[in-house]
Amino acid sequence: MSASESPSALDENAQNLKPVVRLDVAQLRWPTTIKPEMVAVALLKPERMGTIDLFQFVQHLQANAQTAQRYEIEFWKKVFYPVSCLVMVVLALPFAYLHFRSSNIATLVFAGVMIGISFFLMNNVFGYIGNLNQWVPWLAAATPGIIYTVVSLMAFGWLVLKQ
Repeated sequence: MSASESPSALDENAQNLKPVVRLDVAQLRWPTTIKPEMVAVALLKPERMGTIDLFQFVQHLQANAQTAQRYEIEFWKKVFYPVSCLVMVVLALPFAYLHFRSSNIATLVFAGVMIGISFFLMNNVFGYIGNLNQWVPWLAAATPGIIYTVVSLMAFGWLVLKQ
């Protein structure tokens, strides 16, 4: 009891309190606009969602003024996936132009595999960095492909000029 409260004030407060009533209900209806599909989408990883589903979910998040950066980047990665396949073909050009009699083929195959793996890792890293730094989603998804295409075309050009 504090100095400012008198015993009569405490009695009045005790009289105003209502007893707590505990209710055991087997089922309680709580009306809401949340649909089971919305909860299921929230549990899905964006990497496992389809392109159209991602697009619709990004539209839904933007309509509700929620952040959609992670989903937008994943959407653009899926859109640029065919371009990534072309990037891998362009990456193979310098290796295809080399004469295998002059060098060890196992070394070239190993180098090609490591470059392909580094492209895959760079794709993932740019997605995370783009999400953290709030980059434009399509740019975060396209940058690794652009970088590897330019570097492989430069290597191919150098090989053509060298021979």
